[in-house]
Amino acid sequence: MYKLIFYLLNYFIIKVRTGADVKLKKNMKKLFVILISAVYVLTACSPYEPSEAVTADMLKKATILGTVYIDLDGKVETAKAGTLLFAVNFAEFGNYTKSVPVDNKGAYSTEFPVEDAGNDVTITGVLVLENGQVFEVNHTLAVKPEGTFVAYLTYVKTQDPITPPDWKDAILEFTLRYIDSDAAAAVLVDVPANTPIRLKFAGETTYVETTVKTGGRVSFMVKAPTVLDGGKNVEVYTTAMLPYTTGAGTATEVRENKIFSYSNSSFKIYGGEITTPNPLVQTMTMEP
Repeated sequence: MYKLIFYLLNYFIIKVRTGADVKLKKNMKKLFVILISAVYVLTACSPYEPSEAVTADMLKKATILGTVYIDLDGKVETAKAGTLLFAVNFAEFGNYTKSVPVDNKGAYSTEFPVEDAGNDVTITGVLVLENGQVFEVNHTLAVKPEGTFVAYLTYVKTQDPITPPDWKDAILEFTLRYIDSDAAAAVLVDVPANTPIRLKFAGETTYVETTVKTGGRVSFMVKAPTVLDGGKNVEVYTTAMLPYTTGAGTATEVRENKIFSYSNSSFKIYGGEITTPNPLVQTMTMEP
């Protein structure tokens, strides 16, 4: 239609330019105005915007509703929470998805775009319980436009929780000492009571803290895997200001605090057992 109008316009323009008859020119000009108006009207009245994108949301809708259940080892109950994912892979629009919540009565409802010929909708969902059990639902429903379709769905268990190791109380005990002077005959003495000391599991950042008891005794009690579960490697460490004598036995003898440290990552403890290292006496060393 547009090609014909523009062909006529072109034809009349040529006639007006080359025509010798004044009356013909006037008539041609009037017809030219009419044609221009026709083009404007046809263009303005077009029901479609050329730049308007057509999406799946413009398709007709189907109403999908139902109730969701969960099978708890043979005991079926309504699923009182969760989210369902509705999906269709349209040939024209590609993959289209929509999340639909499940209410506290297990009910759900949604409107979903459908092709004129109808299509299948895939409904999936994953539910993880507090005890770590995983339940899933996967259902395919055939729908047609402007219809209402009911689907009763059931979550089934797909994964049991990972059974944690049998952790029990484990005790680590040893004696902590240090050399408190520079005397040639200096001997190890007990680290003072109430000196703080820490224990942490290998590869972790959290720690358990206790204090040295009278006689340099150190005792930790923590939860750990049993022997059958492989036990647990731990690191014990501390840094403290301890009294130290410089120039022992001389006129310049001075008693002052020095920084001492201790770290041992070779301990392995087992739940249900008392672990004592060999040697039982562990030694703190003075920092340079």
